[in-house]
Amino acid sequence: MRTLISYMSALCALLGFWTQGASARGTCSETPAKSWVEVVVHGVRSNEGNMRAQIYSDDPADFLKKGKQIIRVEAPSQKGITHLCVPLPHEGKYSLVVMHDRNANGRADFYTEGFGFSNNPRVSVSAPDHADTVFTALLGGKTLDVFLGYMLFGRLSPQDPQMNPGAGAQAVHESAAPASSIQPTGTDINIREVKKN
Repeated sequence: MRTLISYMSALCALLGFWTQGASARGTCSETPAKSWVEVVVHGVRSNEGNMRAQIYSDDPADFLKKGKQIIRVEAPSQKGITHLCVPLPHEGKYSLVVMHDRNANGRADFYTEGFGFSNNPRVSVSAPDHADTVFTALLGGKTLDVFLGYMLFGRLSPQDPQMNPGAGAQAVHESAAPASSIQPTGTDINIREVKKN
């Protein structure tokens, strides 16, 4: 088990998550991607700031490493539930990290801002194992429910009826629906594809 210091180091690696990048406006209906993920973020504590989702490859060596993200999407936070649409470069296995930048300062303030991962692994004083966050994306859309945790405020369980009636710990839904049928509720969505050298 990692110590609190290594946990904070791993989370600090997420600071790469907050780097500036090129952006474009869009929703799932506007993405030319053949594969995408609609991320439904539960447990958002406020309308303050922005919600950011970041996609990593299935390579454990890249997970949470600065500069190793593939795609980043940002949208205004919406208290309760925030929707993000993340276009993917192709079918495959990925990991997802979501962070709530409550004060919109572009930095991860871990004690007051929320974070969550694909598959909702239990997070305590260490970052989750990469294997616990990997999901498979096929052609078309997939919906991932992510439950945020705030270090000072805790997280309701994904099984809690307040959060998501009838949902399980790993609420993942396949969708054969075309991209145009998924309409996130977020407004200004910024998409950044990270170019590999």
